[in-house]
Amino acid sequence: MTNRSDELSIDQVEKILKNGDFNEFKDKIEGDFFEAKQQKPYVLDSEDGGERFSARIELAGDIAAMANSKGGYIVCGLPTRTEEELQTDRVIEIKLFDGNSFYSQDDIQGVVNTHIVPQLSVTVSWNQSSSDVGMGIGSIFIPPQIESKKYFIVTAVETNGIKQKNFVAVPIRQGSKPIWMSAKQIYKIAVSNKPNELKQVYDSLSGQISELRAVIVTGQSTPTPADDIQKKIKEVLDVH
Repeated sequence: MTNRSDELSIDQVEKILKNGDFNEFKDKIEGDFFEAKQQKPYVLDSEDGGERFSARIELAGDIAAMANSKGGYIVCGLPTRTEEELQTDRVIEIKLFDGNSFYSQDDIQGVVNTHIVPQLSVTVSWNQSSSDVGMGIGSIFIPPQIESKKYFIVTAVETNGIKQKNFVAVPIRQGSKPIWMSAKQIYKIAVSNKPNELKQVYDSLSGQISELRAVIVTGQSTPTPADDIQKKIKEVLDVH
């Protein structure tokens, strides 16, 4: 059997970030709670509209996938290599950088607010090295979520001239990668579960239907607060 003893728990990642001895990340592998990235992996400020859009969706997908699973950390400043046998990536180097070279809280939370429903809060941090003053690595913390809030949906609309891209999907982290699932696939999973679990999925997905209708009709997304789900379900039922 393949040995995954180098996989980190969420508490272990948190401890390393707090103590600042980032060499502890070296040789560790990505898993349920830990994603290793380069310094600024998401090109959120690209002048190329297509590249910027793809970067925002990749970021939203990585965050929503962890929220739909068990929560975790995206840690930036850790180059990796692929481990084919383990089907994951292993940290091979620590590349420190100064705090001004990382994303701000507003950079990341803004993408989350625009592209993930229901509402989700993340914490963006630059973590200082214990051995190199003024240098460190970055992290995005996605807290574990209560089951009643799941599933978190990635949704986006981009208008480019007369072309419009509509995108909606549900990513779930499995091991070290997000698996993108459509609403149809989520429903197939739900119908095999207990009635109360099915209701949870129904409430969550149905609560977004009116938003998706608005996206299709107007091309503009509308906010979907978690505490407004019942109102949205009523709107859907009234339509159908």
